[in-house]
Amino acid sequence: MYEATPILATSMLETVSFYFPSSIDQRPLFLAHPIERIFTFKQNEILKTLRQIDEWSQKNKYFLAGYISYEAGYSLLGLKCDSASDNPLIDFYVFEGPSKYKKSECGSGSFFDFQSLETQENYKQNFSEIHSQQRKGNTYQVNYTYQNSCRSQGNSQELFDKLYAAQTTKYAAFVQLVDFDILSISPELFFSKKRQAIQSKPMKGTLPL
Repeated sequence: MYEATPILATSMLETVSFYFPSSIDQRPLFLAHPIERIFTFKQNEILKTLRQIDEWSQKNKYFLAGYISYEAGYSLLGLKCDSASDNPLIDFYVFEGPSKYKKSECGSGSFFDFQSLETQENYKQNFSEIHSQQRKGNTYQVNYTYQNSCRSQGNSQELFDKLYAAQTTKYAAFVQLVDFDILSISPELFFSKKRQAIQSKPMKGTLPL
C-alpha cells in the first residue's frame, strides 16, 4: 500500500513533529510521534504517493502533515525534471492525534552572518529571461527566489520561538524532520479546502510591464 520506512529510520521518526501556532481554526496544533511515514524520491511515484496520502485522510481518525516539494509539480504537469535532490519529493506523516507543545525556556536563539548564494550576474541574467518570457506570453507571473545562508546560535526550537514572538503570522510552522528542520514565518496561505471551496491568500502580485 505504501513505501515502507527503513528499519533504521523507525526510531528516528520519534524526532519528527509539526507545530502550527495558529492552525486553520486559529488554535495551536502540535503533532508528534508519527505512526507512519508516506514518502517518495521518485517522479514516477508522485501520483501513487498522493493517492496513499488520500487513503489515510479518508479514514477520518488521523492527522496528516508533511510537505510536497516544488519539483514534484513537474510530474503532475507531465514535464521532465533534471534537478536531483537528497530530500523526498513528497514526505508526509500520520499522527493519531495532537499533543501539547512546550515552548523553549531559553530565548537566546539568533541568526547572523547572512550571505546570498546567488551572484549578481546570474540574478540579472535570470531576471532578464523572466521579462523575455513574459513579453512572449509564455508566463504572466514568476515567483523568483534564490537561496541565502546564515549562521545561527541556539537550537531550532529556540530560533523558531524567538522568530514567531517577533513576527507573529497566521501561517507560521515549525517542522522537525529526520534530516532537517523547517522554520517558517509565512504571512500567506497557499490554499485551504473546506468541502468544495478552496481559499488562497497569496502575498505575491504581478505588475504590467
